[in-house]
Amino acid sequence: MRALVAALRDLRRHRLRNLLSAGTMFIGVLALVGVSAASSIAGDMLVAYEEQTGGRAVTMTAQVDVPQEDLGPGGRALVDVLNTRLGNAGQAVVSGQSTVFLRTPAEFENNQAASVLDIEWDAGDLTSVRRLAVTDGRFPLADEPFPPTIAVNEVAARQFGFPEHTSFFLGTSPDARGALFTVAAVIADGGTDPKGYGNLSAYASLLGTSDLGPLTVRVTSPTIAEQASAGLVADAAADLGLALSSPAVRTDTTWRVAAQIETLSVIFTLFAVVMLLVAAIGLLNVGLSAVGERSRELVIRRAIGANRRDVFLLVMGSSFAMATVVAVVATGAAVVLVYAVAPSLVPAGSVVGAPPFPWMACVVGCVAAALTAIAGAAVPAMKAARLPVALALRE
Repeated sequence: MRALVAALRDLRRHRLRNLLSAGTMFIGVLALVGVSAASSIAGDMLVAYEEQTGGRAVTMTAQVDVPQEDLGPGGRALVDVLNTRLGNAGQAVVSGQSTVFLRTPAEFENNQAASVLDIEWDAGDLTSVRRLAVTDGRFPLADEPFPPTIAVNEVAARQFGFPEHTSFFLGTSPDARGALFTVAAVIADGGTDPKGYGNLSAYASLLGTSDLGPLTVRVTSPTIAEQASAGLVADAAADLGLALSSPAVRTDTTWRVAAQIETLSVIFTLFAVVMLLVAAIGLLNVGLSAVGERSRELVIRRAIGANRRDVFLLVMGSSFAMATVVAVVATGAAVVLVYAVAPSLVPAGSVVGAPPFPWMACVVGCVAAALTAIAGAAVPAMKAARLPVALALRE
């Protein structure tokens, strides 16, 4: 404790001399802590967009032929079989695409022309295979045809005047009245064109069984091998007597961002290491210079009773005290950046979440600061400890 107090006094006395080294060490430690936070933020942003538009990791997609007269129950039954086989390892969705003609009740009464909207009709929870942000209402929709509801993306909500208009007649032809659907949610799907989402049972029950073509089966299971997932889809379809028109293949693009995230991590890490090496060299130079300038003071300490260990701890302790201050300040700066700055940069309704605080990176940063202090102060401390006491008597 006495040595630590002396080290703190020594650090304060020579604070101008150590300021540059401390600043360099601070940048290095903060950069090292920032590696984890930056990688997390950048990685989440890159992965989020891919999962929003193309599917979560790992998503396998196949095409299956379902008889039109069995469209709703067949799609729901396939989802149930797949989810049973997957258990807690994944989720499945069966979808069909159609173009509907859309009018508000007022537009229908005034015999106005209908607008066109592409809708994806799903059986299962779409959010299990795509990362979607709900900006209004409740999503996913229930897998029941009544009450008939749809969700629209933000582009469609703006185009069709939601929330002023919350109910629309959907028909399969421009002149058909169709069925009245209510907008239950607005979602951010990453698309630039207007699009809606409904449940497959509602389409089959209320809009007839016009040909949707083969239904799309999507299975997301990051813990199951791709080949096993493909076999699982084929077996589930066979259990129901359905034929796959195309086998299951991986369609998500999350794997593309892995190399980008790794590259970012390497760049930040190398930058941090370089800064810490510069800090260590700076501490070494400053320490050697300080020992030369303070040789008389140090040997006088020896002459009045301090041993070599005390002198060694004095010089080394000054460096450690600086490293402690740097580590605490860098950690505090990282806390502010992660908990205060980063969330404010994420827009409302974004699929990108606030990054978790990189506590392990902070531990690594503190250890790096300590090692930098040791590397920079070890030689000066040993040199100071070996100064001959005779120098004090000579002067």
